[in-house]
Amino acid sequence: MKETPITIIVESGLMQAAFRHILKNILPDNTIQFKSGIEDCMNGKLCPKSLIIESKLIPQPLCYSLEKIKNKNPDGNILILETSVLEDSVFTYAKEVIVRSDSEDIITKKIKKFFYQTLPQKQIHRDDTISDREKEIVKLVALGKTNKEISDALFISPHTVITHRKNITAKLGIKTIAGLTVYAILNGLIDPEDLTK
Repeated sequence: MKETPITIIVESGLMQAAFRHILKNILPDNTIQFKSGIEDCMNGKLCPKSLIIESKLIPQPLCYSLEKIKNKNPDGNILILETSVLEDSVFTYAKEVIVRSDSEDIITKKIKKFFYQTLPQKQIHRDDTISDREKEIVKLVALGKTNKEISDALFISPHTVITHRKNITAKLGIKTIAGLTVYAILNGLIDPEDLTK
Protein backbone atom coordinates (compact mmCIF):
# COMPACT_ATOMS: atom_id res chain seq x y z
CA MET A 1 0.00 0.00 0.00
CA LYS A 2 1.43 3.35 -1.09
CA GLU A 3 0.49 6.42 0.94
CA THR A 4 0.43 9.87 -0.57
CA PRO A 5 -1.11 13.06 0.81
CA ILE A 6 -3.11 14.05 -2.30
CA THR A 7 -4.18 12.08 -5.36
CA ILE A 8 -6.13 13.85 -8.08
CA ILE A 9 -7.97 11.80 -10.69
CA VAL A 10 -9.42 13.96 -13.45
CA GLU A 11 -9.94 13.24 -17.13
CA SER A 12 -8.90 16.46 -18.80
CA GLY A 13 -5.46 17.95 -18.97
CA LEU A 14 -7.12 21.33 -18.40
CA MET A 15 -8.44 20.21 -14.99
CA GLN A 16 -4.99 18.87 -14.08
CA ALA A 17 -3.42 22.18 -15.07
CA ALA A 18 -6.00 24.09 -13.01
CA PHE A 19 -5.28 22.05 -9.87
CA ARG A 20 -1.53 22.25 -10.47
CA HIS A 21 -1.79 26.03 -10.79
CA ILE A 22 -3.93 26.47 -7.67
CA LEU A 23 -1.81 24.18 -5.50
CA LYS A 24 1.74 24.74 -6.78
CA ASN A 25 2.62 27.50 -4.34
CA ILE A 26 0.58 26.15 -1.49
CA LEU A 27 1.71 22.55 -1.12
CA PRO A 28 5.09 20.91 -1.66
CA ASP A 29 5.42 19.14 -5.03
CA ASN A 30 5.86 15.72 -3.44
CA THR A 31 2.42 15.88 -1.82
CA ILE A 32 0.42 15.82 -5.06
CA GLN A 33 0.13 13.13 -7.71
CA PHE A 34 -2.15 12.86 -10.72
CA LYS A 35 -3.57 9.51 -11.81
CA SER A 36 -5.65 8.52 -14.81
CA GLY A 37 -7.73 5.84 -13.08
CA ILE A 38 -9.20 4.87 -9.74
CA GLU A 39 -8.34 1.15 -9.71
CA ASP A 40 -5.33 1.47 -7.36
CA CYS A 41 -7.52 3.28 -4.82
CA MET A 42 -10.25 0.65 -5.06
CA ASN A 43 -7.89 -2.29 -4.53
CA GLY A 44 -5.90 -0.61 -1.74
CA LYS A 45 -2.60 -0.24 -3.63
CA LEU A 46 -2.91 3.53 -3.27
CA CYS A 47 -4.25 5.14 -0.09
CA PRO A 48 -4.18 8.93 -0.36
CA LYS A 49 -4.98 11.16 2.59
CA SER A 50 -7.02 13.27 0.16
CA LEU A 51 -8.58 11.95 -3.04
CA ILE A 52 -10.09 14.35 -5.58
CA ILE A 53 -11.97 12.64 -8.39
CA GLU A 54 -14.47 13.41 -11.13
CA SER A 55 -17.67 11.45 -10.55
CA LYS A 56 -17.72 10.20 -14.16
CA LEU A 57 -14.44 8.33 -13.51
CA ILE A 58 -15.91 6.32 -10.62
CA PRO A 59 -17.24 2.91 -11.73
CA GLN A 60 -20.98 2.39 -11.35
CA PRO A 61 -22.67 1.94 -8.99
CA LEU A 62 -20.95 4.93 -7.35
CA CYS A 63 -21.76 4.00 -3.77
CA TYR A 64 -20.32 0.52 -4.19
CA SER A 65 -17.06 1.92 -5.57
CA LEU A 66 -16.81 4.63 -2.91
CA GLU A 67 -17.52 2.12 -0.15
CA LYS A 68 -14.74 -0.09 -1.51
CA ILE A 69 -12.30 2.85 -1.44
CA LYS A 70 -13.32 3.78 2.13
CA ASN A 71 -12.95 0.16 3.29
CA LYS A 72 -9.39 0.02 1.89
CA ASN A 73 -8.54 3.52 3.14
CA PRO A 74 -10.82 4.45 6.08
CA ASP A 75 -8.77 7.52 7.03
CA GLY A 76 -8.77 8.94 3.50
CA ASN A 77 -10.97 11.89 2.56
CA ILE A 78 -12.76 12.22 -0.75
CA LEU A 79 -13.76 15.31 -2.74
CA ILE A 80 -15.98 14.54 -5.71
CA LEU A 81 -16.16 16.79 -8.76
CA GLU A 82 -19.69 16.14 -9.94
CA THR A 83 -20.07 15.65 -13.66
CA SER A 84 -23.37 13.79 -13.52
CA VAL A 85 -26.36 13.49 -11.23
CA LEU A 86 -25.28 12.02 -7.90
CA GLU A 87 -27.22 9.77 -5.55
CA ASP A 88 -27.73 11.26 -2.08
CA SER A 89 -25.92 8.31 -0.49
CA VAL A 90 -22.66 9.49 -2.13
CA PHE A 91 -22.47 12.16 0.59
CA THR A 92 -21.92 9.35 3.11
CA TYR A 93 -18.50 8.69 1.61
CA ALA A 94 -17.39 12.09 0.34
CA LYS A 95 -16.15 14.83 2.66
CA GLU A 96 -17.04 17.41 0.01
CA VAL A 97 -18.87 17.47 -3.33
CA ILE A 98 -18.53 20.24 -5.90
CA VAL A 99 -21.53 20.38 -8.22
CA ARG A 100 -21.94 22.11 -11.58
CA SER A 101 -24.33 24.70 -10.22
CA ASP A 102 -21.85 25.90 -7.57
CA SER A 103 -20.62 29.44 -8.07
CA GLU A 104 -16.90 30.17 -8.24
CA ASP A 105 -17.11 31.53 -4.69
CA ILE A 106 -18.73 28.35 -3.36
CA ILE A 107 -16.23 26.14 -5.21
CA THR A 108 -13.34 28.10 -3.72
CA LYS A 109 -14.79 27.78 -0.21
CA LYS A 110 -15.35 24.02 -0.62
CA ILE A 111 -11.79 23.40 -1.87
CA LYS A 112 -10.29 25.49 0.93
CA LYS A 113 -12.40 23.79 3.57
CA PHE A 114 -11.53 20.35 2.20
CA PHE A 115 -7.77 20.92 2.25
CA TYR A 116 -7.82 22.75 5.57
CA GLN A 117 -9.73 19.94 7.26
CA THR A 118 -8.00 16.98 5.62
CA LEU A 119 -4.30 17.81 5.56
CA PRO A 120 -2.26 17.84 8.75
CA GLN A 121 -0.88 21.32 9.29
CA LYS A 122 2.70 20.02 9.11
CA GLN A 123 2.10 19.01 5.48
CA ILE A 124 0.97 22.48 4.53
CA HIS A 125 3.80 24.41 2.98
CA ARG A 126 4.37 27.62 4.90
CA ASP A 127 5.58 29.99 2.26
CA ASP A 128 8.01 32.73 3.26
CA THR A 129 8.26 34.02 -0.30
CA ILE A 130 6.23 37.12 0.48
CA SER A 131 6.82 39.78 3.13
CA ASP A 132 4.74 40.28 6.26
CA ARG A 133 3.04 43.31 4.70
CA GLU A 134 2.21 41.27 1.59
CA LYS A 135 0.77 38.55 3.83
CA GLU A 136 -1.49 41.16 5.44
CA ILE A 137 -2.68 42.20 1.99
CA VAL A 138 -3.28 38.58 0.90
CA LYS A 139 -5.32 38.06 4.06
CA LEU A 140 -7.50 41.10 3.35
CA VAL A 141 -7.91 40.15 -0.32
CA ALA A 142 -8.97 36.66 0.75
CA LEU A 143 -11.55 38.21 3.07
CA GLY A 144 -13.04 40.03 0.08
CA LYS A 145 -11.75 43.53 0.78
CA THR A 146 -11.34 46.04 -2.06
CA ASN A 147 -8.09 47.92 -2.71
CA LYS A 148 -9.63 51.00 -1.05
CA GLU A 149 -10.72 49.03 2.03
CA ILE A 150 -7.23 47.48 2.27
CA SER A 151 -5.55 50.88 2.00
CA ASP A 152 -7.81 52.25 4.75
CA ALA A 153 -7.20 49.26 7.02
CA LEU A 154 -3.41 49.35 6.61
CA PHE A 155 -3.05 53.16 6.43
CA ILE A 156 -1.37 53.06 3.02
CA SER A 157 -2.36 54.52 -0.34
CA PRO A 158 -4.46 52.55 -2.84
CA HIS A 159 -1.52 52.83 -5.26
CA THR A 160 0.72 51.07 -2.71
CA VAL A 161 -1.88 48.30 -2.35
CA ILE A 162 -1.88 47.81 -6.13
CA THR A 163 1.93 47.68 -6.17
CA HIS A 164 1.95 45.09 -3.39
CA ARG A 165 -0.66 43.00 -5.24
CA LYS A 166 1.45 43.07 -8.41
CA ASN A 167 4.48 41.94 -6.37
CA ILE A 168 2.46 39.15 -4.73
CA THR A 169 1.31 37.90 -8.15
CA ALA A 170 4.89 37.99 -9.46
CA LYS A 171 6.28 36.12 -6.44
CA LEU A 172 3.55 33.50 -6.06
CA GLY A 173 2.28 33.19 -9.63
CA ILE A 174 -1.29 33.28 -8.28
CA LYS A 175 -3.44 35.66 -10.31
CA THR A 176 -6.94 35.00 -8.97
CA ILE A 177 -8.64 35.96 -5.74
CA ALA A 178 -9.73 32.32 -5.38
CA GLY A 179 -6.10 31.17 -5.61
CA LEU A 180 -4.98 33.77 -3.06
CA THR A 181 -7.78 32.69 -0.73
CA VAL A 182 -6.67 29.06 -0.88
CA TYR A 183 -3.09 30.23 -0.31
CA ALA A 184 -4.19 32.30 2.71
CA ILE A 185 -6.03 29.40 4.34
CA LEU A 186 -3.35 26.80 3.72
CA ASN A 187 -0.64 29.13 4.99
CA GLY A 188 -2.56 29.96 8.15
CA LEU A 189 -3.25 33.59 7.27
CA ILE A 190 -7.00 33.17 7.72
CA ASP A 191 -9.33 30.59 9.17
CA PRO A 192 -11.98 29.09 6.85
CA GLU A 193 -14.59 30.24 9.38
CA ASP A 194 -13.59 33.85 8.62
CA LEU A 195 -15.06 33.44 5.15
CA THR A 196 -18.57 32.77 6.40
CA LYS A 197 -18.78 35.88 8.56
